[in-house]
Amino acid sequence: MELQKRSLHMEEPRLHASKQVVLEDNVIIPDTNKDADKLLLDRGKITIEEVNSFEDAVTVKGKLHFRVLYLTEGNRDGIPVSQMEGSILFEEKLKMEGLRAGEHVHGKAVLEELGISLINSRKLSVRAIIVFHATREEMMEEEIPVALSGEEQVEYRQRSVEMATLVMKNQDIFPIKEEIEIPGSFPNIRSLVYWDAEPVNLDFRILDDKIAVQGELKVFCMYAGDGEKEELYHYETAVPFSGSVECPGCREGMIPVIEYEVESCELSIRPDYDGEERILFADLGIRIFYCIYEEENMEMIGDVYGISNEVEESSKPITFRRLLTRANGKCKVSGHFKAGQEGAGIYRVIHTAGDLILEEQEETENGIRLSGQIQLQILYEDSNEDKRYGVICGEVPFEYLLEAEGMIPGTISFVQPQMEQIAVSVIDTDEVDVKCVILFRGDLFVTWEEQVAEQITLSPLDLEKQSSLPGIAVYRMKDGESLWDIGKQYYVPIETLMQTNNLTSQEVRPGEKILIVKSCLK
Repeated sequence: MELQKRSLHMEEPRLHASKQVVLEDNVIIPDTNKDADKLLLDRGKITIEEVNSFEDAVTVKGKLHFRVLYLTEGNRDGIPVSQMEGSILFEEKLKMEGLRAGEHVHGKAVLEELGISLINSRKLSVRAIIVFHATREEMMEEEIPVALSGEEQVEYRQRSVEMATLVMKNQDIFPIKEEIEIPGSFPNIRSLVYWDAEPVNLDFRILDDKIAVQGELKVFCMYAGDGEKEELYHYETAVPFSGSVECPGCREGMIPVIEYEVESCELSIRPDYDGEERILFADLGIRIFYCIYEEENMEMIGDVYGISNEVEESSKPITFRRLLTRANGKCKVSGHFKAGQEGAGIYRVIHTAGDLILEEQEETENGIRLSGQIQLQILYEDSNEDKRYGVICGEVPFEYLLEAEGMIPGTISFVQPQMEQIAVSVIDTDEVDVKCVILFRGDLFVTWEEQVAEQITLSPLDLEKQSSLPGIAVYRMKDGESLWDIGKQYYVPIETLMQTNNLTSQEVRPGEKILIVKSCLK
Protein backbone atom coordinates (compact mmCIF):
# COMPACT_ATOMS: atom_id res chain seq x y z
CA MET A 1 0.00 0.00 0.00
CA GLU A 2 1.47 3.34 -1.06
CA LEU A 3 0.46 6.90 -0.42
CA GLN A 4 0.30 9.02 -3.55
CA LYS A 5 1.46 12.51 -2.73
CA ARG A 6 1.57 15.92 -4.30
CA SER A 7 4.39 18.37 -3.63
CA LEU A 8 3.43 21.90 -2.65
CA HIS A 9 5.47 24.97 -1.91
CA MET A 10 4.79 26.13 1.62
CA GLU A 11 6.35 28.69 3.92
CA GLU A 12 8.19 27.77 7.07
CA PRO A 13 6.82 29.33 10.26
CA ARG A 14 7.91 32.95 10.21
CA LEU A 15 10.64 34.14 12.54
CA HIS A 16 10.70 37.86 13.18
CA ALA A 17 12.95 40.20 15.13
CA SER A 18 12.88 43.98 15.59
CA LYS A 19 15.27 46.46 17.10
CA GLN A 20 15.17 50.23 17.51
CA VAL A 21 18.50 52.02 17.14
CA VAL A 22 19.57 55.64 17.58
CA LEU A 23 22.22 56.59 15.05
CA GLU A 24 24.18 59.77 15.82
CA ASP A 25 27.14 61.49 14.22
CA ASN A 26 28.61 64.91 13.45
CA VAL A 27 29.27 65.67 9.79
CA ILE A 28 31.53 68.36 8.34
CA ILE A 29 30.13 70.42 5.45
CA PRO A 30 32.50 69.97 2.45
CA ASP A 31 34.80 72.84 1.53
CA THR A 32 33.10 73.10 -1.85
CA ASN A 33 29.86 74.15 -0.11
CA LYS A 34 29.07 77.60 1.18
CA ASP A 35 28.68 78.28 4.90
CA ALA A 36 25.30 77.37 6.38
CA ASP A 37 23.06 79.91 8.09
CA LYS A 38 19.80 77.96 8.55
CA LEU A 39 18.57 74.47 7.64
CA LEU A 40 15.46 74.23 5.48
CA LEU A 41 14.81 70.66 4.32
CA ASP A 42 16.33 67.32 5.22
CA ARG A 43 15.64 63.98 3.61
CA GLY A 44 16.94 60.58 4.63
CA LYS A 45 17.00 57.10 3.14
CA ILE A 46 18.15 53.79 4.59
CA THR A 47 20.00 51.39 2.30
CA ILE A 48 20.56 47.81 3.49
CA GLU A 49 23.61 46.40 1.78
CA GLU A 50 24.13 43.06 3.51
CA VAL A 51 22.13 40.66 5.71
CA ASN A 52 23.89 37.66 7.28
CA SER A 53 22.24 34.93 9.33
CA PHE A 54 23.85 32.98 12.17
CA GLU A 55 22.62 30.68 14.92
CA ASP A 56 19.84 32.62 16.69
CA ALA A 57 21.00 35.98 15.32
CA VAL A 58 21.22 38.12 12.20
CA THR A 59 23.42 41.11 11.29
CA VAL A 60 22.29 43.98 9.10
CA LYS A 61 24.79 46.28 7.38
CA GLY A 62 24.08 49.43 5.42
CA LYS A 63 24.07 53.19 5.51
CA LEU A 64 21.89 56.17 6.22
CA HIS A 65 22.08 58.57 3.30
CA PHE A 66 20.87 62.12 3.91
CA ARG A 67 20.46 65.29 1.90
CA VAL A 68 19.90 68.80 3.31
CA LEU A 69 18.93 72.13 1.83
CA TYR A 70 20.09 75.17 3.78
CA LEU A 71 20.19 78.94 3.57
CA THR A 72 23.71 80.15 2.95
CA GLU A 73 25.41 82.65 5.21
CA GLY A 74 25.95 86.25 4.07
CA ASN A 75 24.83 85.64 0.49
CA ARG A 76 22.60 88.53 -0.57
CA ASP A 77 23.13 88.63 -4.32
CA GLY A 78 23.72 85.08 -5.53
CA ILE A 79 21.87 81.81 -4.98
CA PRO A 80 20.70 81.95 -1.33
CA VAL A 81 20.54 78.16 -0.79
CA SER A 82 22.85 75.18 -1.07
CA GLN A 83 22.50 71.40 -0.92
CA MET A 84 24.72 68.96 0.92
CA GLU A 85 24.71 65.15 0.93
CA GLY A 86 26.32 62.68 3.27
CA SER A 87 26.04 59.18 4.71
CA ILE A 88 26.58 57.29 7.98
CA LEU A 89 27.46 53.58 8.01
CA PHE A 90 25.86 51.12 10.43
CA GLU A 91 26.05 47.46 11.41
CA GLU A 92 23.46 46.05 13.82
CA LYS A 93 22.90 42.62 15.33
CA LEU A 94 19.38 41.32 16.03
CA LYS A 95 18.60 38.27 18.15
CA MET A 96 16.35 35.75 16.40
CA GLU A 97 15.89 32.53 18.35
CA GLY A 98 15.36 29.50 16.16
CA LEU A 99 17.30 30.90 13.20
CA ARG A 100 19.89 28.63 11.62
CA ALA A 101 23.12 29.79 10.04
CA GLY A 102 22.81 30.41 6.32
CA GLU A 103 19.01 30.71 6.23
CA HIS A 104 17.57 33.46 4.06
CA VAL A 105 16.46 36.51 6.05
CA HIS A 106 14.74 39.58 4.63
CA GLY A 107 15.99 42.78 6.24
CA LYS A 108 14.02 46.00 6.34
CA ALA A 109 14.72 49.35 7.98
CA VAL A 110 12.21 52.09 8.79
CA LEU A 111 13.48 55.62 9.33
CA GLU A 112 11.13 56.74 12.09
CA GLU A 113 12.77 60.07 12.80
CA LEU A 114 15.54 62.18 11.28
CA GLY A 115 16.85 65.22 13.09
CA ILE A 116 19.58 67.35 11.52
CA SER A 117 20.73 70.57 13.17
CA LEU A 118 23.52 73.10 12.76
CA ILE A 119 26.40 72.99 15.24
CA ASN A 120 28.06 75.85 13.41
CA SER A 121 28.26 77.12 9.84
CA ARG A 122 30.51 74.19 8.83
CA LYS A 123 29.24 71.30 10.91
CA LEU A 124 25.96 69.34 11.17
CA SER A 125 24.61 67.12 13.93
CA VAL A 126 22.74 64.11 12.52
CA ARG A 127 20.46 62.00 14.71
CA ALA A 128 18.22 59.25 13.35
CA ILE A 129 15.87 56.76 14.97
CA ILE A 130 15.77 53.57 12.91
CA VAL A 131 13.73 50.42 13.45
CA PHE A 132 15.24 47.30 11.94
CA HIS A 133 13.05 44.33 11.02
CA ALA A 134 14.40 40.90 10.11
CA THR A 135 12.11 38.13 8.88
CA ARG A 136 12.94 34.55 7.94
CA GLU A 137 10.74 33.52 5.04
CA GLU A 138 11.96 30.17 3.75
CA MET A 139 10.15 28.16 1.09
CA MET A 140 9.97 24.41 1.58
CA GLU A 141 8.42 21.41 -0.11
CA GLU A 142 5.59 19.61 1.67
CA GLU A 143 4.18 16.27 0.58
CA ILE A 144 0.37 16.21 0.73
CA PRO A 145 -1.36 12.76 0.52
CA VAL A 146 -4.01 12.76 -2.19
CA ALA A 147 -4.72 9.03 -2.88
CA LEU A 148 -3.79 5.41 -2.09
CA SER A 149 -2.57 2.76 -4.48
CA GLY A 150 -2.02 -1.00 -4.04
CA GLU A 151 -3.79 -4.35 -4.17
CA GLU A 152 -4.86 -4.39 -0.54
CA GLN A 153 -8.52 -3.77 0.19
CA VAL A 154 -8.51 -0.35 1.82
CA GLU A 155 -11.13 2.35 1.88
CA TYR A 156 -10.14 6.00 1.95
CA ARG A 157 -12.02 9.20 1.58
CA GLN A 158 -10.85 12.60 0.47
CA ARG A 159 -11.77 15.98 1.80
CA SER A 160 -11.59 19.30 0.08
CA VAL A 161 -9.30 21.91 1.63
CA GLU A 162 -9.39 25.50 0.41
CA MET A 163 -5.87 26.87 0.55
CA ALA A 164 -3.48 29.40 -0.93
CA THR A 165 -0.34 27.67 -2.14
CA LEU A 166 2.92 29.54 -2.68
CA VAL A 167 3.81 29.52 -6.36
CA MET A 168 6.96 31.62 -6.20
CA LYS A 169 8.91 33.97 -3.98
CA ASN A 170 11.49 36.37 -5.36
CA GLN A 171 12.65 39.95 -5.75
CA ASP A 172 13.47 42.14 -8.72
CA ILE A 173 14.35 45.71 -9.67
CA PHE A 174 11.80 47.81 -11.55
CA PRO A 175 13.58 50.70 -13.28
CA ILE A 176 11.98 54.12 -13.80
CA LYS A 177 13.66 56.26 -16.42
CA GLU A 178 11.74 59.40 -17.31
CA GLU A 179 12.66 62.53 -19.24
CA ILE A 180 10.83 65.65 -18.07
CA GLU A 181 11.02 68.83 -20.09
CA ILE A 182 10.57 72.04 -18.11
CA PRO A 183 7.88 74.43 -19.44
CA GLY A 184 8.76 77.10 -21.98
CA SER A 185 8.13 79.87 -19.44
CA PHE A 186 11.16 78.67 -17.44
CA PRO A 187 14.74 79.55 -18.36
CA ASN A 188 17.34 76.94 -19.25
CA ILE A 189 19.03 75.05 -16.41
CA ARG A 190 22.54 76.07 -15.45
CA SER A 191 22.87 73.77 -12.43
CA LEU A 192 20.67 71.82 -10.03
CA VAL A 193 20.66 73.23 -6.51
CA TYR A 194 18.27 70.81 -4.82
CA TRP A 195 15.95 68.06 -5.95
CA ASP A 196 13.63 65.36 -4.68
CA ALA A 197 11.98 62.51 -6.59
CA GLU A 198 9.74 59.71 -5.40
CA PRO A 199 7.23 57.25 -6.89
CA VAL A 200 3.65 57.62 -5.62
CA ASN A 201 0.32 55.83 -6.12
CA LEU A 202 2.04 52.56 -7.04
CA ASP A 203 -0.16 49.72 -8.23
CA PHE A 204 0.82 46.12 -9.03
CA ARG A 205 -1.14 43.58 -11.09
CA ILE A 206 -0.38 39.97 -11.97
CA LEU A 207 -0.45 39.15 -15.68
CA ASP A 208 0.75 36.07 -17.53
CA ASP A 209 4.49 35.67 -16.82
CA LYS A 210 4.92 39.23 -15.54
CA ILE A 211 3.99 41.76 -12.88
CA ALA A 212 2.60 45.02 -14.27
CA VAL A 213 3.62 48.18 -12.42
CA GLN A 214 2.18 51.65 -12.75
CA GLY A 215 2.17 54.88 -10.77
CA GLU A 216 3.34 58.46 -10.83
CA LEU A 217 6.78 59.95 -10.40
CA LYS A 218 6.71 63.11 -8.31
CA VAL A 219 9.68 65.39 -9.05
CA PHE A 220 10.72 68.67 -7.44
CA CYS A 221 13.82 70.70 -8.23
CA MET A 222 15.40 74.06 -7.49
CA TYR A 223 17.90 75.19 -10.08
CA ALA A 224 20.08 78.13 -11.08
CA GLY A 225 18.79 79.64 -14.29
CA ASP A 226 21.05 80.12 -17.28
CA GLY A 227 20.97 83.89 -17.61
CA GLU A 228 23.07 86.98 -17.10
CA LYS A 229 21.83 87.28 -13.56
CA GLU A 230 22.11 84.22 -11.35
CA GLU A 231 18.58 83.52 -10.13
CA LEU A 232 16.91 80.56 -8.44
CA TYR A 233 13.90 78.80 -9.95
CA HIS A 234 11.82 75.89 -8.75
CA TYR A 235 9.67 73.42 -10.63
CA GLU A 236 7.44 70.54 -9.49
CA THR A 237 5.48 68.01 -11.49
CA ALA A 238 4.15 64.43 -11.50
CA VAL A 239 4.44 62.19 -14.55
CA PRO A 240 2.76 58.80 -15.01
CA PHE A 241 4.84 55.69 -15.63
CA SER A 242 4.11 52.05 -16.36
CA GLY A 243 5.98 48.89 -17.16
CA SER A 244 6.51 45.36 -15.92
CA VAL A 245 9.01 42.92 -14.47
CA GLU A 246 9.39 39.39 -15.76
CA CYS A 247 7.81 36.73 -13.56
CA PRO A 248 7.78 33.39 -15.43
CA GLY A 249 5.11 31.01 -14.19
CA CYS A 250 2.66 33.52 -12.76
CA ARG A 251 -0.80 33.88 -14.26
CA GLU A 252 -3.55 36.44 -14.19
CA GLY A 253 -5.82 35.75 -11.22
CA MET A 254 -3.04 34.72 -8.84
CA ILE A 255 -2.63 36.59 -5.56
CA PRO A 256 0.38 38.90 -5.20
CA VAL A 257 1.77 40.02 -1.86
CA ILE A 258 4.20 42.78 -2.73
CA GLU A 259 6.48 45.05 -0.73
CA TYR A 260 8.76 47.62 -2.30
CA GLU A 261 11.39 50.20 -1.50
CA VAL A 262 13.25 52.81 -3.53
CA GLU A 263 16.78 51.50 -3.89
CA SER A 264 18.41 54.19 -6.02
CA CYS A 265 17.44 57.65 -7.19
CA GLU A 266 19.23 60.19 -9.39
CA LEU A 267 18.15 63.38 -11.15
CA SER A 268 20.37 64.91 -13.82
CA ILE A 269 20.24 67.51 -16.60
CA ARG A 270 20.10 66.63 -20.30
CA PRO A 271 19.95 68.78 -23.44
CA ASP A 272 16.81 68.86 -25.57
CA TYR A 273 16.75 68.46 -29.36
CA ASP A 274 18.03 72.01 -29.76
CA GLY A 275 20.94 71.37 -27.43
CA GLU A 276 19.52 73.52 -24.63
CA GLU A 277 19.65 72.28 -21.03
CA ARG A 278 15.91 71.86 -20.47
CA ILE A 279 15.48 68.16 -19.74
CA LEU A 280 15.39 66.61 -16.28
CA PHE A 281 16.30 62.91 -16.43
CA ALA A 282 15.03 60.84 -13.49
CA ASP A 283 16.65 57.44 -12.97
CA LEU A 284 15.16 55.36 -10.14
CA GLY A 285 15.24 51.74 -9.13
CA ILE A 286 12.40 50.19 -7.10
CA ARG A 287 13.22 46.88 -5.44
CA ILE A 288 10.12 44.69 -5.43
CA PHE A 289 9.78 41.80 -2.98
CA TYR A 290 6.97 39.50 -4.08
CA CYS A 291 5.21 36.32 -3.04
CA ILE A 292 2.73 34.90 -5.54
CA TYR A 293 -0.03 32.62 -4.25
CA GLU A 294 -2.65 30.55 -6.03
CA GLU A 295 -6.02 29.66 -4.51
CA GLU A 296 -7.24 26.11 -5.00
CA ASN A 297 -9.44 23.44 -3.49
CA MET A 298 -7.20 20.45 -2.94
CA GLU A 299 -8.59 16.95 -2.51
CA MET A 300 -6.47 15.27 0.14
CA ILE A 301 -6.84 12.06 2.14
CA GLY A 302 -8.98 12.64 5.19
CA ASP A 303 -9.48 9.15 6.64
CA VAL A 304 -8.55 5.50 5.93
CA TYR A 305 -9.74 2.08 7.11
CA GLY A 306 -9.02 -1.47 6.07
CA ILE A 307 -11.34 -4.25 4.91
CA SER A 308 -9.02 -7.23 5.23
CA ASN A 309 -6.30 -5.50 7.26
CA GLU A 310 -5.92 -3.16 10.18
CA VAL A 311 -4.66 0.30 9.16
CA GLU A 312 -2.28 2.40 11.17
CA GLU A 313 -1.63 5.97 10.12
CA SER A 314 1.35 8.12 11.13
CA SER A 315 0.95 11.84 10.60
CA LYS A 316 2.79 15.15 10.80
CA PRO A 317 1.60 18.73 11.35
CA ILE A 318 1.46 21.09 8.38
CA THR A 319 0.53 24.76 8.51
CA PHE A 320 -1.87 25.86 5.76
CA ARG A 321 -3.05 29.29 4.79
CA ARG A 322 -5.85 30.72 2.70
CA LEU A 323 -6.74 34.21 1.60
CA LEU A 324 -9.28 35.82 3.89
CA THR A 325 -9.67 39.06 1.96
CA ARG A 326 -7.90 41.78 0.03
CA ALA A 327 -8.90 44.96 1.83
CA ASN A 328 -8.65 48.54 0.58
CA GLY A 329 -9.40 51.83 2.29
CA LYS A 330 -8.61 55.53 2.40
CA CYS A 331 -8.02 57.77 5.38
CA LYS A 332 -8.29 61.57 5.26
CA VAL A 333 -6.47 63.67 7.87
CA SER A 334 -5.74 67.36 8.24
CA GLY A 335 -3.85 69.86 10.39
CA HIS A 336 -3.00 73.54 10.86
CA PHE A 337 0.56 74.74 11.32
CA LYS A 338 2.20 78.07 12.09
CA ALA A 339 5.55 79.17 10.72
CA GLY A 340 7.14 79.09 14.16
CA GLN A 341 9.37 82.13 13.77
CA GLU A 342 8.60 85.78 14.31
CA GLY A 343 8.25 87.99 11.28
CA ALA A 344 7.44 85.13 8.93
CA GLY A 345 5.44 86.11 5.89
CA ILE A 346 4.33 83.11 3.86
CA TYR A 347 4.07 84.29 0.28
CA ARG A 348 3.54 80.89 -1.33
CA VAL A 349 4.25 77.22 -0.67
CA ILE A 350 6.98 75.84 -2.92
CA HIS A 351 7.26 72.18 -1.93
CA THR A 352 5.93 69.74 0.65
CA ALA A 353 7.72 66.58 1.67
CA GLY A 354 5.68 64.04 3.64
CA ASP A 355 6.99 60.84 5.22
CA LEU A 356 4.39 58.27 6.24
CA ILE A 357 5.34 56.39 9.41
CA LEU A 358 3.22 53.35 10.37
CA GLU A 359 3.80 52.89 14.10
CA GLU A 360 1.23 50.27 15.17
CA GLN A 361 -0.69 47.51 13.44
CA GLU A 362 -3.21 45.58 15.51
CA GLU A 363 -5.49 42.75 14.35
CA THR A 364 -9.02 43.08 15.77
CA GLU A 365 -12.21 41.11 15.17
CA ASN A 366 -13.41 43.81 12.73
CA GLY A 367 -10.19 44.36 10.80
CA ILE A 368 -6.73 45.85 11.24
CA ARG A 369 -6.28 49.00 13.32
CA LEU A 370 -3.47 51.13 11.92
CA SER A 371 -1.95 54.19 13.52
CA GLY A 372 1.01 56.43 12.94
CA GLN A 373 1.91 59.88 11.71
CA ILE A 374 2.79 61.91 8.66
CA GLN A 375 5.97 63.93 9.14
CA LEU A 376 5.76 67.13 7.11
CA GLN A 377 8.31 69.64 5.87
CA ILE A 378 6.71 72.57 4.07
CA LEU A 379 9.09 74.83 2.15
CA TYR A 380 7.72 78.27 1.44
CA GLU A 381 8.82 81.53 -0.11
CA ASP A 382 8.95 84.32 2.42
CA SER A 383 7.60 87.75 1.57
CA ASN A 384 10.49 89.18 3.61
CA GLU A 385 13.22 89.50 0.96
CA ASP A 386 15.98 89.17 3.55
CA LYS A 387 14.89 85.64 4.40
CA ARG A 388 13.67 84.47 0.99
CA TYR A 389 12.80 80.96 2.17
CA GLY A 390 11.43 79.34 5.30
CA VAL A 391 10.22 75.92 6.40
CA ILE A 392 7.36 74.64 8.57
CA CYS A 393 7.81 71.25 10.21
CA GLY A 394 4.94 69.34 11.79
CA GLU A 395 3.28 65.98 12.34
CA VAL A 396 -0.22 64.84 11.45
CA PRO A 397 -1.33 61.74 13.41
CA PHE A 398 -3.66 59.18 11.87
CA GLU A 399 -5.66 56.18 13.04
CA TYR A 400 -7.67 53.98 10.71
CA LEU A 401 -9.54 50.67 10.80
CA LEU A 402 -8.99 48.68 7.62
CA GLU A 403 -12.21 46.71 7.74
CA ALA A 404 -12.12 42.97 7.12
CA GLU A 405 -14.84 40.44 7.96
CA GLY A 406 -14.00 37.05 9.41
CA MET A 407 -10.87 38.02 11.33
CA ILE A 408 -9.80 35.16 13.61
CA PRO A 409 -6.73 34.42 15.74
CA GLY A 410 -3.87 33.37 13.48
CA THR A 411 -4.60 35.92 10.78
CA ILE A 412 -1.49 37.14 8.98
CA SER A 413 -1.76 40.61 7.47
CA PHE A 414 0.44 42.38 4.92
CA VAL A 415 -0.30 46.10 4.80
CA GLN A 416 1.72 48.73 2.94
CA PRO A 417 0.23 52.23 3.20
CA GLN A 418 0.86 54.90 0.59
CA MET A 419 0.55 58.66 0.66
CA GLU A 420 -1.95 59.36 -2.09
CA GLN A 421 -2.23 63.13 -1.78
CA ILE A 422 -0.91 66.12 0.19
CA ALA A 423 -2.52 69.53 -0.32
CA VAL A 424 -1.24 72.65 1.46
CA SER A 425 -2.98 76.01 1.36
CA VAL A 426 -1.95 79.33 2.91
CA ILE A 427 -4.61 80.66 5.30
CA ASP A 428 -2.61 83.52 6.81
CA THR A 429 0.82 85.13 6.56
CA ASP A 430 2.16 82.69 9.16
CA GLU A 431 -0.23 79.72 8.97
CA VAL A 432 -1.03 76.91 6.55
CA ASP A 433 -3.72 74.26 6.29
CA VAL A 434 -2.73 70.68 5.35
CA LYS A 435 -4.99 67.94 4.01
CA CYS A 436 -3.67 64.42 3.40
CA VAL A 437 -5.14 61.25 1.90
CA ILE A 438 -3.58 57.89 2.83
CA LEU A 439 -4.29 54.76 0.80
CA PHE A 440 -4.22 51.39 2.60
CA ARG A 441 -4.05 48.07 0.80
CA GLY A 442 -3.96 44.87 2.81
CA ASP A 443 -3.72 41.15 2.08
CA LEU A 444 -5.06 39.04 4.95
CA PHE A 445 -4.43 35.31 5.27
CA VAL A 446 -5.88 32.83 7.75
CA THR A 447 -3.43 30.17 8.94
CA TRP A 448 -4.12 26.89 10.68
CA GLU A 449 -2.33 23.65 11.47
CA GLU A 450 -3.55 20.17 10.58
CA GLN A 451 -2.26 16.64 11.08
CA VAL A 452 -1.64 15.15 7.63
CA ALA A 453 -0.99 11.47 6.83
CA GLU A 454 2.70 10.79 6.29
CA GLN A 455 2.69 6.97 6.15
CA ILE A 456 0.12 4.13 6.04
CA THR A 457 0.98 0.76 7.62
CA LEU A 458 -1.11 -2.42 7.23
CA SER A 459 -1.28 -5.25 9.77
CA PRO A 460 -3.41 -8.44 10.16
CA LEU A 461 -7.01 -8.02 11.29
CA ASP A 462 -7.82 -8.22 14.96
CA LEU A 463 -9.57 -11.64 14.91
CA GLU A 464 -11.09 -11.21 18.37
CA LYS A 465 -12.64 -7.94 17.32
CA GLN A 466 -13.72 -9.42 13.99
CA SER A 467 -15.48 -12.39 15.61
CA SER A 468 -17.42 -10.13 17.96
CA LEU A 469 -19.22 -8.52 15.01
CA PRO A 470 -22.69 -9.98 14.20
CA GLY A 471 -23.21 -12.09 11.05
CA ILE A 472 -26.06 -9.85 10.02
CA ALA A 473 -27.25 -6.61 11.51
CA VAL A 474 -29.64 -3.74 10.94
CA TYR A 475 -28.29 -0.40 11.97
CA ARG A 476 -30.41 2.71 12.54
CA MET A 477 -28.52 5.84 11.46
CA LYS A 478 -27.98 8.51 14.08
CA ASP A 479 -27.80 12.24 13.58
CA GLY A 480 -24.42 13.21 12.10
CA GLU A 481 -23.46 9.66 11.05
CA SER A 482 -22.58 8.62 7.52
CA LEU A 483 -22.05 5.39 5.56
CA TRP A 484 -18.33 5.95 6.14
CA ASP A 485 -18.82 5.61 9.90
CA ILE A 486 -20.73 2.33 9.46
CA GLY A 487 -18.25 0.90 6.98
CA LYS A 488 -15.29 1.72 9.22
CA GLN A 489 -16.97 0.20 12.29
CA TYR A 490 -17.93 -3.07 10.54
CA TYR A 491 -14.98 -3.38 8.04
CA VAL A 492 -17.35 -3.07 5.08
CA PRO A 493 -16.60 -1.34 1.76
CA ILE A 494 -18.84 1.64 1.04
CA GLU A 495 -19.76 0.29 -2.39
CA THR A 496 -20.94 -3.00 -0.83
CA LEU A 497 -23.15 -1.19 1.68
CA MET A 498 -24.72 0.79 -1.16
CA GLN A 499 -25.40 -2.35 -3.25
CA THR A 500 -26.84 -4.27 -0.30
CA ASN A 501 -29.23 -1.42 0.53
CA ASN A 502 -30.02 -0.37 -3.07
CA LEU A 503 -28.59 3.12 -2.47
CA THR A 504 -27.71 5.38 -5.40
CA SER A 505 -25.71 7.83 -3.28
CA GLN A 506 -23.92 7.96 0.05
CA GLU A 507 -26.47 10.40 1.44
CA VAL A 508 -28.43 8.84 4.33
CA ARG A 509 -30.90 10.37 6.76
CA PRO A 510 -31.01 10.07 10.56
CA GLY A 511 -33.30 7.14 11.51
CA GLU A 512 -32.78 5.33 8.20
CA LYS A 513 -32.07 1.57 8.57
CA ILE A 514 -28.96 0.07 6.99
CA LEU A 515 -28.57 -3.71 6.45
CA ILE A 516 -25.11 -5.11 7.19
CA VAL A 517 -24.41 -8.73 6.13
CA LYS A 518 -21.55 -10.79 7.63
CA SER A 519 -20.59 -12.16 4.24
CA CYS A 520 -19.62 -8.63 3.30
CA LEU A 521 -16.79 -8.79 5.84
CA LYS A 522 -14.76 -11.42 4.02
